[in-house]
Amino acid sequence: MAEEAGKASGIEKFDGTDFAYWRMQIEDYLYGRKLHLPLLGTKPESMKAEEWALLDKQVLGVIRLTLSRSVAHNVVKEKTTADLMKALSDMCEKSSANNKVHLMKKLFNLKMAENASVAQHLNEFNTITNQFSSVEIDFDDEIRALIVLASLPNSWEAMGMAVSNSTGKEKLEYNDIRDLILAEEIRRRDAGETSGSSSALNLETRGRGNNRNSNQSRSNSRNSNRNRSKSRSGQQVQCWNYGKTVDSPLDDWVLDSGASFHITPHREIIQNYVVGDFGKVYLADGSALDVVGLGDVWISLPNGSVWLLEKVRHIPDLRRNLISVGQLDDEGHAILFVGGTWKVTKGARVLACGKKTGTLYMTSCPRDTIAVVDASIDTSLWHRRLGHMSEKGMKMLLSKGKLPELKSIDFDMCESCILGKQKKVNFLKTGRTPKAEKLKLVHTNLWGPSPVASLGSSRYYITFIDDSSRKVWVYFLKNKSDVFVTFKKWKAMVETETGLKVKCLRSDNGGEYIDGGFSEYCAAQGIRMEKTIPGTPQQNGVAERMNRTLNERARSMRLHARLPKTFWADAVSTAAYLINRGPSVPMEHERNKTQTSIGAIK
Repeated sequence: MAEEAGKASGIEKFDGTDFAYWRMQIEDYLYGRKLHLPLLGTKPESMKAEEWALLDKQVLGVIRLTLSRSVAHNVVKEKTTADLMKALSDMCEKSSANNKVHLMKKLFNLKMAENASVAQHLNEFNTITNQFSSVEIDFDDEIRALIVLASLPNSWEAMGMAVSNSTGKEKLEYNDIRDLILAEEIRRRDAGETSGSSSALNLETRGRGNNRNSNQSRSNSRNSNRNRSKSRSGQQVQCWNYGKTVDSPLDDWVLDSGASFHITPHREIIQNYVVGDFGKVYLADGSALDVVGLGDVWISLPNGSVWLLEKVRHIPDLRRNLISVGQLDDEGHAILFVGGTWKVTKGARVLACGKKTGTLYMTSCPRDTIAVVDASIDTSLWHRRLGHMSEKGMKMLLSKGKLPELKSIDFDMCESCILGKQKKVNFLKTGRTPKAEKLKLVHTNLWGPSPVASLGSSRYYITFIDDSSRKVWVYFLKNKSDVFVTFKKWKAMVETETGLKVKCLRSDNGGEYIDGGFSEYCAAQGIRMEKTIPGTPQQNGVAERMNRTLNERARSMRLHARLPKTFWADAVSTAAYLINRGPSVPMEHERNKTQTSIGAIK
């Protein structure tokens, strides 16, 4: 037992602080060596009284060796292990008002110093909060998370705001906040950053703009939340970090948590521009900059998508493009800053994202991709509305009076079509005449897999084309094995809709049309199957050409809209919708009966 006492002396001596941690160490040590019975205070029936008394004295001695002199003097009269532990508990864990106030002061005075160790700060925080259980106070997990965020230094304010914005109405969890704080420390250390100050740009409006009332209303509502100052001559606007001498490229946009509005000095990128007196911006040197206009700006992001910023203020002399975190929040967006990156979301959709550059959260895009759209109705606009339809197709619509707003078809070069409609050498034309009867011959082909899953997690699509009308149906599939089930669904739908039966199905020699009972099902339904020779897609030319048309028009629409590749299925679906309403010789008879209109495409 003398050897055990020597080992126990390695436990940090208890000096009256953090009793819960010391007790945990003692209990772990004694239980690990099966010396814990005296802690329970009851002698086992199988143990003799003399053995029990000796064991109790030995454990009592081990515990006393872990007490500091000042603490030991207060319990020197205790003769048993149980009495000693009870006395220490009463002395250190008594749930008195004084103890509660003392712990509260320690907790709310806890503040992490700039550049201090996050791990050390969290350990100190946990030590204090764990002591509250001894005075019968339990903290809600969200309260712990909020308190630890409030204890961070000022240079961490942006992170605290980002976390609050990203959670919305959901409760914060302490473990998540702890992990984010530790990850942020690692990122800062790797980036060589120390403490920093957040950018401050505070704006308020006054003047005689066309949207004056709405601007003042939003400004006043924010005024109570952002501690803005006013002068007797009007609402004062302050810009501390962005001065006249800082030049910013057209394509750099900085997220600013202090900015009241989105701002740009570049008039040429603003759409729906409104000229007016929208107030002033006051810089740190006392000079003032005029807000001379307002409009909308499209930003092209590095991932190929575009993002619309509305009600952007035009300040020609500010020299900096700013994205207002406050305005995004007012518009119902969530903004998250984590690990040197940022993203803006609305619901489940990510609208924009970027990385931290130096001390600024910003995004960049090529100068020539800033989107400025001509709102006038012209050939190019209708070309895009119709899914990048060919010039020949548009002239057919114009000749039939389907495009009354156009006087002629005057095409400019469409870069999206050039990129989206590159192709291999054409198949040889055979001059085959389409079948006269609906569903007498149906062409089908499976396309995929796509290297990028769609928003609905699909990687394939299958087409069914009626040879008589050339109407196309498109279904999106997650797996190649879904072809058979999809065909049965399409067959039931189209036969019910037309009152006719599918008589012949032409496809390539792919396994999806052979295995899994597909061939047997067609034979049982009286459907003749025509399969092409392997390696000759020309024999399934209608389906192959339709797939090419769908892909070309979908790709052109997506490239023009600057949407990421995950929107490929939505683009293909739109292309099929437009193809079924566009000019086609076999479909003219059916279209004349149904009078399909393209007016809804506007």
